[in-house]
Amino acid sequence: MTDQQNESPRPSLGSRLRRFAWVGTGVVGLAVGLVLGHSDPTTSEQYQSLKKDHDEVVATVDDYKTAVAKAEKDRDDAIDQMKRDIATREADLTVREAAAKLAEDAVAAREAAVTTTEQQIADAQIHDGTWTVGVDIAPGTYRTIEPVSGTCYWAIYKSGTNKDDIVQNDIVNGGYPTVTIREGQDFESSRCGTWAPQ
Repeated sequence: MTDQQNESPRPSLGSRLRRFAWVGTGVVGLAVGLVLGHSDPTTSEQYQSLKKDHDEVVATVDDYKTAVAKAEKDRDDAIDQMKRDIATREADLTVREAAAKLAEDAVAAREAAVTTTEQQIADAQIHDGTWTVGVDIAPGTYRTIEPVSGTCYWAIYKSGTNKDDIVQNDIVNGGYPTVTIREGQDFESSRCGTWAPQ
């Protein structure tokens, strides 16, 4: 058996306080006896017994006060630790949110750059129709982005001649035709698909 099992249980605080009240009554009685009998009550067995009970009650109250103070300190320490943990987690969350925002901004910037590049590529491409170089389309060398699958006709004219002055033309039945066009020319494409600058 442990020492705690050998010890008798301590009386409750209520019973100790009742005992303390009884001790106080006894002390008052002894004081009255002292006044009436002119004897020293502190030497009597009753006084010594009451003093012992009083001291035990005081010790019990002190024990409870110590236990309450320790519990309050433990509680305050636990609250302070929780506050520190919450502050650490909030700081970590702030850092993660900032990192996520940077990543989102980077993705948005890349998407915008891709969209701009795609738009520039699309704007630089030539589709079926007749176009004036330097006005509708940029000068340069162009090639079809897919192989010609049918009959493709393309022609380069001197601008302002209403297609009467042919600089060069061709009918292509396959492959990837390539043309070089300059300012002062018109370019016509029919059934050739999309042309992209090279």
